[in-house]
Amino acid sequence: MRRSWGPWGLLVLVAIVYAIYVMLSSPHKLTTPYGYSYSHQGTKSINGVAAFRKMYDLRGWESRTLKRLSRSAGRLDAIVWFPDADQVPSMEATRWLDQWLAEAPRTLVYVVRGLQSTESRYWQQALSDAAPDQRLEYRRRQVRALTTAAEPTFGTVAAPAVTSYSNGWFTADFHPHYTTAKDFSGPWADQIDPLPQRLTTRATIRPFDIDTDSQFSTGTFRSETVDEDDPPSVELEPLLRSADDDIVAARLTSEMWPDSQVLVLCSGECLMNLPLSDSVNRVFADHLVQLSGSPGEIGFLRTDLMGARVGSDSDDDLAAGMELLTQWPLSMTTMHVVLLGFVAILALLPIFGRPRRLPPPPTGDFGEHVAAVAELLQRSGDTDYARQRISEYFVQVRGEESGPWVLPSASTANEKPKGEAP
Repeated sequence: MRRSWGPWGLLVLVAIVYAIYVMLSSPHKLTTPYGYSYSHQGTKSINGVAAFRKMYDLRGWESRTLKRLSRSAGRLDAIVWFPDADQVPSMEATRWLDQWLAEAPRTLVYVVRGLQSTESRYWQQALSDAAPDQRLEYRRRQVRALTTAAEPTFGTVAAPAVTSYSNGWFTADFHPHYTTAKDFSGPWADQIDPLPQRLTTRATIRPFDIDTDSQFSTGTFRSETVDEDDPPSVELEPLLRSADDDIVAARLTSEMWPDSQVLVLCSGECLMNLPLSDSVNRVFADHLVQLSGSPGEIGFLRTDLMGARVGSDSDDDLAAGMELLTQWPLSMTTMHVVLLGFVAILALLPIFGRPRRLPPPPTGDFGEHVAAVAELLQRSGDTDYARQRISEYFVQVRGEESGPWVLPSASTANEKPKGEAP
């Protein structure tokens, strides 16, 4: 028996073949999300920091992902924070961190958003290995990445010379264009060997000044300002300076948390996935890991334009995007949808290859003979004739004289048919 694929089977087959063709022939798109240390965006993005997080794991740390500053985050020994905006910690987040740093010897690594992307560096490195007919396209993409990074992020409004933010710990100045910091000096210049020769950034950090910096907003969409009546007593120690005397990295200490520290970097260029392919940047990142303290629990926090959210443990696992499908009550719907999807796929699954022929029925099966006779009797449409033939079978073959299938007028097995001699 041959089975027909039908229109649905052919449609599914065409869809599968087309999907395989697209996967094999289409070029992979460059992934560039910034600051992620987890999931596909953290491991595949050239601007992710999953490799930097892996360095902590190799040093004996137990890392986890943070989505907000909560009670469970208060048990961590260190926090690495990659904000995805031109901002510093808000006043609410600063108060939470002040308490967290005061409870035990802890370290906060805060990486200012001084670099948007390393895409231009990627195309520059790929240009050397590109085929001759692709080099022009690689140069175009490199120039396009440089142009996009150099564009101001202020829309149609003219970009100011410097935009400053402060939370009372330090002040971050964001310049409208990128600069190259080089010829470093300071304690890290003597401790780190080899040291990166240059660093691309559009941000600098400096000590907080209560007289000039108290009016600065603490975030892109924040309106709080530093409390002038109770200014925090935080000392800023420059760890790395550029040739222009700009502070590239610094350590913050305070009387409120004498056993803890805050390490601030003006750019995360040396900590992203693509730059960490360079051994010099790995030495720099490893030095930062060692300064974070003894191995313990560490959380990687990435925030958006709204800054760090401070909440309770019940909000700690707030899902977003596709993660909502794994949370109650959508998780129950997701399970049933997936199950129905598998059933639909199995129902529409086509048969690959030529169908096999079924083996013919054996000719010596007496049951087939009985079925054939019954089919012939059914085709005749004469019920009386069929009952008469069945009655003759029971009388002459089986020797029965009575029964539900034996007709009264039927001759017995000992009787001779008419016309025969006695």
